[in-house]
Amino acid sequence: MEENTKDTTLKENIKKILNNIKKYNKNKYNKPFQEWIQQITDPKYFLISDIMNYFLDELTSNELKEEVLFLLQKLYELKKENLVSQIMNNNEFIKGLINYVNTNKNKNISESSFYILCHLYNEKNFEKSYLCEDYISTLFYGINYVHDNILLNEIINVLLTIHFKLKTEERNFFLEVHIDHPCSRVLNEILLRVINNEEDKKRLHKILKCLNDIMDNEITSIFCKGDIEIFIDILIGQLQSNISQELTIDLLNALERITLYDEYYDSLYKVDDITELMEDFEVNVEQNSDIRKISKQIVINITDHQGKHNEMKN
Repeated sequence: MEENTKDTTLKENIKKILNNIKKYNKNKYNKPFQEWIQQITDPKYFLISDIMNYFLDELTSNELKEEVLFLLQKLYELKKENLVSQIMNNNEFIKGLINYVNTNKNKNISESSFYILCHLYNEKNFEKSYLCEDYISTLFYGINYVHDNILLNEIINVLLTIHFKLKTEERNFFLEVHIDHPCSRVLNEILLRVINNEEDKKRLHKILKCLNDIMDNEITSIFCKGDIEIFIDILIGQLQSNISQELTIDLLNALERITLYDEYYDSLYKVDDITELMEDFEVNVEQNSDIRKISKQIVINITDHQGKHNEMKN
């Protein structure tokens, strides 16, 4: 009964704070409001410490945990400088939050968990202390749970940063998690959508390199048949546009890996378009030698696999 009373009191306090935040949302630079936010987020006030401890309490319901996380997100947005140090100094809270997501992955988790974990990544010492398979796993779940496009893109950016930082390490936890994580296919699908609409060429380059690294690391296709066809449409469309040599090589490398998948030869989707485009690249003396080399290899892949595929059918 005591815990129920504690939960009720905390819920009431959270509700009051959130109502105040909502009330002043359109005028968040109001001086009295700013002073109040400063006061309640000050470490001396112990509010942040208390609600993190409530979150860690085994007797705290998941419903209340979600309210705690939502409040932390809102306060983080309003007074980041006060929140960061208190959260980063609470080692148990961060580990508890990572564990909470991974153990409740099939339940209704709000976006607040992923907002906090995603935004903490760039803080000093976070990577050194918390970058592990479990942390990356939570971000993969975020790809599946998060619907806010801004937060979704932030999670993708963190995952890309992690992947490229770990490429020089003995173990790349990003690639290891991707192999058997239940949300890997969702991540792949979202990356395809981003490639199709991305205007930032540097980010496009990173995403393509990341997908190529994933394809190199996994034996079987990372895409279903429908996604292979979508990817081919995207690759052909991009290759026919006016792009840099660097991006052309990224795109061709992706297409070369696709033409190594047995799944592609079940439909041979747009095989004539691919072959014609590759032959144009191959004979164009103005093209970079790497571009001509990869284009030639794609045609070889198609010819060899078509022959083997036909033999197996016969």
